[in-house]
Amino acid sequence: MERYLSKPLAVLVGKTNVGKSTLFNRLTNKRFNITHSTPGATRDCIIKEADFFGHSIMVADSGGLETAQSKNPFKDLVKERVHDFVGQKASIVLFVVSAKDGFTAEDEEIAQYLYRVGKPVITVINKVDHQNHEPLTLDCVHHGFRDAVTVSAAQNLGLSELKKRIMAALKLAPKIGQSEERPLSLIVSEEDLRTDGDNKSVNVAVLGRPNSGKSTLVNALLNEDRVMVSELPGTTVDAVDTKLFYAGKEICLIDTAGIRRQRSIYQEVEKMAVARSLCALDRAQVAILLISAQEGISEQDQKIAGMIFDKKKACVIAINKWDEETEKNGSREKLLEDIEFHFSFLSYAPIVFMSAKYGRKIFEAIDRALMLAPRFQRRINTSKLNRSLERALEMHPPPVFMGRRLKLYFATQIDHSPPTFAISCSKPQGLHFSYKRYLANFFREDLGLREIPIRLIFRNKSSQEPFERNV
Repeated sequence: MERYLSKPLAVLVGKTNVGKSTLFNRLTNKRFNITHSTPGATRDCIIKEADFFGHSIMVADSGGLETAQSKNPFKDLVKERVHDFVGQKASIVLFVVSAKDGFTAEDEEIAQYLYRVGKPVITVINKVDHQNHEPLTLDCVHHGFRDAVTVSAAQNLGLSELKKRIMAALKLAPKIGQSEERPLSLIVSEEDLRTDGDNKSVNVAVLGRPNSGKSTLVNALLNEDRVMVSELPGTTVDAVDTKLFYAGKEICLIDTAGIRRQRSIYQEVEKMAVARSLCALDRAQVAILLISAQEGISEQDQKIAGMIFDKKKACVIAINKWDEETEKNGSREKLLEDIEFHFSFLSYAPIVFMSAKYGRKIFEAIDRALMLAPRFQRRINTSKLNRSLERALEMHPPPVFMGRRLKLYFATQIDHSPPTFAISCSKPQGLHFSYKRYLANFFREDLGLREIPIRLIFRNKSSQEPFERNV
């Protein structure tokens, strides 16, 4: 079990479309999970830390449980995941029902399961946003739930009472000075307090096409069945954060939804899932781009690689599904040639061959990510940077433009993650792309920034206005 689950864990359980994800977002004070009217928008169990009157409590959102008659292809996987969290990890269960639906046969089936498990249960009657809905709480009393809490997650009503009930069930008292809820703007988690320069945790996003093995890789690294795995494309919808403690480091693994071609996305939930994957990339220092060795490099792989390059994230290219049979076919050289040709803009990114299914060399990708993260956040002394610039100019002087050789005067680092350097020069518009690429490659080798992206901004010495910054 993950180390952060040593804290109390409250698991939200219920049928589809009762508002579990909206309630989860309210309790954790973050818009983290996808909320949508389409049933089954949540599939994996998402865990986030919440502040309950000064106490740190973990809250887990789970997929909606459905009857055997449901045509949802993921219903059995969702049920297995929910039962695992409730039976093995939950300290308390929040059984969420909808006041608008009343107590249905599906709710009855879930209630009987929760009775058998024997965990502490608080029934949460959600969507009580009108007085006319309150009589529906009698349904719950009739079915044996006498201590039900009425809330409206959408309207942010009744959440304080729910938190108090949870704390009472866990035998926790509000800490001194925390008898009232703090405003949202004052609730700052340890994760929010970390700065890029001092961050001891490394955020690693696992990206790729559907069925490239992203969830299989995360489970193999954790050595547990943490996220759902299926041959059906689109199994993962939310970006699932999981903590991995490895080599003395805390790593946040972000398992993302498979990014499809735009014309292949039909449902709004899938569009939101892809958007969430891109947000996960924004949060990451390093991206692991998973490519299937069996299928080779596709147009979509190139687009995902382009997204990583545009966002200037450190990247590890992981060739997955690399087993003995694939290796016998002698396709390694062919794959390397294809990567060099199609991913020329990521020429600095390291490449690893692995098999998530069989656990072969999976930690090589993590080792690479841990090597790249500190370089991605590195700050370079100004004098050292300018000595490097002088050496670069000596080895390869700038080109001639309009009859005069261009001059590069000095450089300074203006940002990190990735390292961003502003270079003052005479005519920035006269610098050819090839020379800018030469400088970027030289800085990588000379300043200990190998295998990571760097950004160069060229400024006219007289105006100091940036001319170009996407190098």
